[in-house]
Amino acid sequence: MILDSVMAFLVLIAAFATWGHDTNHNTAYRAWMALWVLTVCASWVWARTKPEVTASVLVASHILQLAVYPFPSPQNTLVPLILYQVSLKTDPPRRRFWLAMCVVGPVSAGVSWGFAPTISEPFSYKAHLIRFSVIIIACMASCLAAWFAGSATRDRRQTMAALRQRAIDLERERDQSIRLATQEERAKIARDMHDIVAHSLSVIVVQADGGAYLAHHEEAGDIETRLSASGQALDTIATTARHALDETRRLVGVLRDNDAGPQLAPTQGLDDIPNLIKEMRGLSPSL
Repeated sequence: MILDSVMAFLVLIAAFATWGHDTNHNTAYRAWMALWVLTVCASWVWARTKPEVTASVLVASHILQLAVYPFPSPQNTLVPLILYQVSLKTDPPRRRFWLAMCVVGPVSAGVSWGFAPTISEPFSYKAHLIRFSVIIIACMASCLAAWFAGSATRDRRQTMAALRQRAIDLERERDQSIRLATQEERAKIARDMHDIVAHSLSVIVVQADGGAYLAHHEEAGDIETRLSASGQALDTIATTARHALDETRRLVGVLRDNDAGPQLAPTQGLDDIPNLIKEMRGLSPSL
C-alpha cells in the first residue's frame, strides 16, 4: 500500500510538472487534465486489492487521452504495473480480455502517438511509420513482459500452495495411519489379555472346584490323598495366577512405553494343547 501510494504520488508530481510548462492550452483544459490525473492516481489505491477496478479506470483514462491528448503522459508508466497485478490476481475467464488489451492498447497508442502532428518537423509518412512501429514494439514489449511476469508469479504461488496443501494432506494421512495402527495394536493387546485372563481363570476355577470337592467329600479318598491333591490344586492355582499376572504386566508395558520393547510370549497354539490339558486335568488322573 505504501509503495503504491508513493508511485501514484510520483506520477502525480511528474504530470503536474509536465503541464506546468505547457503554454499551448488554457487554464480550463489543464484543470480538466489535472482532474483526470487525480482520478487515475486515486484509483491506484486498489491496485493490489482490486486490480481490475484500477485497470478499468486506466483503460477509460487512456481512451480519453488518445482522443484529446495524442502524446505520452507520465501516468502511462502505470500500465505495465497494473497489468502485472491483473495477470497475478485475475481469474482465467477474464484474463483473456486483459491479455487482448496488451495488444490493442499498444496498437492504439502507436496510431495516436506515432501519427500525431508535430510543429518542429514536416509531415513524413516514413518518419511517422517508424515512430509508429517503435512505439508499438516498445509498448507491447513492456505490457507483455509485465503480463507474463505476473503469470509466472501466479503459477509459482499456485504451485507452492499446492505443495503446502500436499504436505498438510500427507501429514494428516500419516497421523491417521499412526492412529489406526495404534488402535489396531491396542485391539490386539486387548484380545491377548482377554485370552490370557479367560484361560487362567478357567484353570483357577477348575482347580478351585476340584480342591473344594476334595475338602468336602470324604468318599474321594483318605485324608492324606485329599490333602496332597488339594495342595497340588493350590499350587496349580498359584502358578497359573502368576503366569497370568506376568503376561498382563508385559502387555500393559506395551501400552505404557512402546520404546521399551517388552518381551511378549507368543499366543498359545496347537503345540500347547498337551500342557493345557495337563493344567485342566484336575486332581484325578481319570479326568
